[in-house]
Amino acid sequence: QLWERFALGGAWTIDDLTSEGGLASAVETAIWELVWAGWLSSDTLAPVRLLGSGKGALKRPPTPRARRVMRPVVPSRRSATGRWFALPERPAATDRLVEAVGLELARYGILTRGSVLTEPMTPSFFDAYRVCAAMEEQGTARRGYFVDNLGAAQFALPGSVDRLREDQSSGLLLVAACDPANPWGAGLPWPESQGHRPTRKAGALVVLDDGWPIIYLERGAHTLITFTPKLEPVITALKLIGVWIDQRHLDTITVTRVNSDPALSARDWQPALEQAGFTMTPQGFRRRPV
Repeated sequence: QLWERFALGGAWTIDDLTSEGGLASAVETAIWELVWAGWLSSDTLAPVRLLGSGKGALKRPPTPRARRVMRPVVPSRRSATGRWFALPERPAATDRLVEAVGLELARYGILTRGSVLTEPMTPSFFDAYRVCAAMEEQGTARRGYFVDNLGAAQFALPGSVDRLREDQSSGLLLVAACDPANPWGAGLPWPESQGHRPTRKAGALVVLDDGWPIIYLERGAHTLITFTPKLEPVITALKLIGVWIDQRHLDTITVTRVNSDPALSARDWQPALEQAGFTMTPQGFRRRPV
């Protein structure tokens, strides 16, 4: 009955819903059940704050005591905390999956098994594959063997393959490790590094040179991983990091580890850090804005 009233539209306070003689506590409990189910919302965060402070309807009941002191009943102020209203009807699971696959195709251009499993919107490649196959039949996506060694279950937007075949140099690029512009760790497996295998974590950075990873900075920028034993490309990539720091796009960073060794012990890489503008500190190598 309560949901039927919300489904008619409008916004209601608990006082409005208990005006017909119902119990405020029972109405409030029913409201929270609908909230947790994703059907209701409020125009204020006051009910959430009350719930978090232990004064809401779902707080743990007090432990009974042998002796109780009678206290006057204080009217609850929860009835004055905002208005409740019904949320729009949620799309079906199939509609949400179709929308998610469309977003991922637009994001990556070419969708592979690895990129599908990277996205939390599509945890199952089997379900995403069925949607992509249907899009291929409708002519909105193409299936083919676009990227070597990634199997034939690859789908792309009509213009993405032509753009991929264009011989264009992207130069040096600093991106977030989880950015769609970085295919490594998603559509492509990470290449062999001088340290441990990187991951696509939020806060991590990677410098690409014509699409190939040169260095990787873990979240917090304390660990530097290199993908080449040569100093020159690493120096160039570290200088790009310095440019971003000088432009205040990044905060001051201190590299304490290089690959698998402490930075102060990694003598092979110290010249690269110093030439890129990093200075030695008791903790490691630091780069401040210039």
